[in-house]
Amino acid sequence: MYRWIKVPCIPRAKLMLWLVVFSLPITEAMGQRYFVRNYSAKDGLSQSEVGDMVQDRTGRLYITTAASGVDIFDGVSFDRVTVDDGLVSPYIGLTHRDRNDDIWFVSTKGLNLYGKDTIISFQLDREEFDIESVFGIEELAERQFLIATDNGLVSFEEGAFSIFRNPDRPDLRFFDVFRTQEGRVLLISDKGLFEFQNGEIKPSELGGGFAEESLLAICELPEGLILLGTKNGYYIVDKEKSQFVELFTDEAYSVICFLLSSKGTLYAGTNGQGLFFRSNEDSPFMGINESNGLSDDYIWSLYEDMDANIWIGTSGAGLDLLSAEHFQIFNPDGGLKNDIVYDIIERDNGEMWFGIIQGGISVFDGEDYWSYGVADGLSHLSVRCFHDEGDTLWIGTENGLTIFTDKGFEDVSERYNLGDYALFDIHRDRNGALWFACKGERYYGENGGVVRYSNGHLQHFKKEDGLSSNNVYSILEKSDGEILFGTTSGLTRWDGNSLSPVVFPGLSSCHGTSLTMREDYKGNLWVGTVGGLSLIRDDEFICLDSNPGLVGRTIYLLENQGDSILWVGSSSGLEKLDLTFYYEQDSIRTNLYNDFNGFYGTECNQNAVTQDKEGNFWFGTINGAVKYFPEKDNSSSKPPRIEIIRLNVKGKRTDWNSSGLDLDDAGLPRDLELTRKENSLQLEFIGVDLLEPDALTYSFILVGAEDEWSDYQEQRSVFYSNLAPGDYAFMVRSKDQNTGLESEPSVYEFSIIPTYYQTLWFKVSLISLISLGFFAFFFWRVRSIRQHEAEQRDFQHQLAELEMTALRSQMNPHFLFNSLNSVNNFIIKNKKEEASEYLTKFSRLVRMVLQNSQEKLVSLENELTALRLYIQMESLRFKNDFHYVEKIDESIDLSRYFIPPLLLQPYVENAIWHGLLHLADRQGKLTLELHQIEGGVKVIIKDNGVGREKSQLMKSKTAMKKKSMGMKINADRMGLSKDLYDFNIDIKLTDLKASDGLAEGTMVTIIISENG
Repeated sequence: MYRWIKVPCIPRAKLMLWLVVFSLPITEAMGQRYFVRNYSAKDGLSQSEVGDMVQDRTGRLYITTAASGVDIFDGVSFDRVTVDDGLVSPYIGLTHRDRNDDIWFVSTKGLNLYGKDTIISFQLDREEFDIESVFGIEELAERQFLIATDNGLVSFEEGAFSIFRNPDRPDLRFFDVFRTQEGRVLLISDKGLFEFQNGEIKPSELGGGFAEESLLAICELPEGLILLGTKNGYYIVDKEKSQFVELFTDEAYSVICFLLSSKGTLYAGTNGQGLFFRSNEDSPFMGINESNGLSDDYIWSLYEDMDANIWIGTSGAGLDLLSAEHFQIFNPDGGLKNDIVYDIIERDNGEMWFGIIQGGISVFDGEDYWSYGVADGLSHLSVRCFHDEGDTLWIGTENGLTIFTDKGFEDVSERYNLGDYALFDIHRDRNGALWFACKGERYYGENGGVVRYSNGHLQHFKKEDGLSSNNVYSILEKSDGEILFGTTSGLTRWDGNSLSPVVFPGLSSCHGTSLTMREDYKGNLWVGTVGGLSLIRDDEFICLDSNPGLVGRTIYLLENQGDSILWVGSSSGLEKLDLTFYYEQDSIRTNLYNDFNGFYGTECNQNAVTQDKEGNFWFGTINGAVKYFPEKDNSSSKPPRIEIIRLNVKGKRTDWNSSGLDLDDAGLPRDLELTRKENSLQLEFIGVDLLEPDALTYSFILVGAEDEWSDYQEQRSVFYSNLAPGDYAFMVRSKDQNTGLESEPSVYEFSIIPTYYQTLWFKVSLISLISLGFFAFFFWRVRSIRQHEAEQRDFQHQLAELEMTALRSQMNPHFLFNSLNSVNNFIIKNKKEEASEYLTKFSRLVRMVLQNSQEKLVSLENELTALRLYIQMESLRFKNDFHYVEKIDESIDLSRYFIPPLLLQPYVENAIWHGLLHLADRQGKLTLELHQIEGGVKVIIKDNGVGREKSQLMKSKTAMKKKSMGMKINADRMGLSKDLYDFNIDIKLTDLKASDGLAEGTMVTIIISENG
């Protein structure tokens, strides 16, 4: 079982270098203890034997254990998935997160696709395949897997299983299946290395020399080298050759899992020899076992989570968390003489010297420890501070001064008049003077103050000489040459000749005992006191003790890391303060390191910090020394994650899985609607932080009931009671108190449905009813007054109806007169056939006109039918002297539009009789067009006749009377139609003229609105 992280390949030229590098000797992690946190049955883990692990996108860790299903860890507690929830077996061997972020569980009885609202099972016939164990899984494509088992290679595709075996070696046990960067599918087995190609299992041609060996683990390095774990070591495999690397001598143990971390560290887990790792290609392997941190030397699996923490599944001690690659711990278990480290310094030869309380000096050269005490020449067994000048190392103790040279240790307390002094700091200024900070008054005797040694001359300064106090903790020379002393009564300044207290107006509680000082890149002074952290900026004293971004209150050490970071050590741990953020935002943001995330010492000691030649920091604590590797620390880069995990109705735990509702990924109902009786809710949420869940705080708001976010607090649930009907959105966010980073809000929306008397319609109806009763008399009185007015309007309307009827009555005789006149002309001229045909059409037309005349409005379709008959009659009469063209848009529904009967006929008649009848120079043409327009229909009646002006000159009185009757009647009808029927028809007449100004006919445009 392994976890492999792909990283970019490096050039092939490095291949041989790796073969040499990986052959470097193994170094025991001597003197170092690693931060390992253990989770076992007492913490809620179902079993102490941990098999495989995987993390989902929310941060939860899924853990397989012996015969107990799958444990789910969110950083706070363990939940469990069992056969009762739908697992095909309690013996889950593997977990897998696929390319779609879905979680799979693998057992000898099949696969489970896990979801909070449902678990999908894919059953495998165990007896048919005859398998007892599953060891590894590889995803080839979406929902397509290969599974390594003890009796062949199982394939899962499209929901079905099949099995592959080598026909020559059908009994092969496959311990893992692995796809390389080149696309090869490798199989490690109890009989060497094989490949899966085109549905066949064949011996691999890679490397050599291990054909019959049992291979238990596989991993690929960035440059393409394959690592194969076996007994007491592993092989480095190239395409053509291999090389064995021995990690330990006892062949009873083997390398059974690999992990290549995102930081490039290679881990090798063993079944009895603990964990081996190397951070880069130039370093030897280091070992971690039960003696320096591990809970169990038998390791089954390794996994790296999204926050770069390393998880170790053990055979019998549960789950180990190796969370702090960037911290290493040095304490008495490794070789220090005592736990409490007062100061640390790196000598020119690379040796690390530790000043120990009641332990003298411990020295570590990278491999071995040795110690110095009073017998070697130290003035006291408790060493407080170092000052290194190369050939001379100055050592301040709790009883005088010692120097170390090539001649060894020498007690020089009397030479510098420092006998019986407790020295807390030593500094040589730019003028060559040595300064010694001493402590007195109720602690370490009555002596104290500051001693200055320059050019063989000693000066002893005390409170009467200008010091703020005789208890002096620290010395700092600023970039401008000013020297400051931290005392129990604040700061004292040396101006080159004398001492004077540094006084600021309005001093707060954090200005007092000054334990440590550092100047930043801007020239501002940071001061650590027993009351908190302070900043002197532009001659202003700023107390930061109440800043929410800072945890520590008693500040023991300060140290710069470049221009952007200030390390702040306190009794609460170590904080990395972001200077850039502070100066840009005027707000403190820090990362806190303590027992929970790798800074094992937690409480720092005063000024016990140094930076070595490689840029690493060493901190002295009350629990040993801690080494910090900046390049390995990415703990401040990610904001916390937050998820709403549960919704309980009426204070009772609600099982939504059995509700039949559609559930989201968190297992909560989508578009939830609750009744009035279900208006009391509890919402539970959690920010998933596997390393420091207690560092997370929460702020929330119920949109629809609240206007402001709550303050950040530790509670992970909230209860709302008696919510009013309406739509709600619950929003919650988390904040990491160590980093100040906030998550994006998680949102859950729901509604509470009102009862009938809470609905808007009921309230409106009730108000309307009350208003109606209240104003009943008023409305009755108004109606009585208006009733009389309505009767008057009805009378006027009836008069208009009578007038309209009269006009229709006039219209029908007008039309009949003109038609009969045409028949009479045929008879006079003895045209019997024409008269007969004309009378036939006339009878049909009269029938339609009589029918339509009974209606107030007729459809446009009926009107056009009657109009066509009329035009045919006139065409017979005038011997087809004019040509009729009809254009109607196909999109027009003629049955939708209604107009007064015989509306169009007078205009057609006028075009024929007074326009086309008098043409002598061209064929007459009558055009009728209907076009769909927005809001109605446009009707165009157009002729190419002589025009209205010439027609008037040619008219007889009879013709004028006829025109006067037809056009006038129609105009009157349209006016009344608008008033009576809310009917809107617009009519426009246009004279058509050629470019030379001569008449070319007449056009009538009629706009019929849809509401007509």
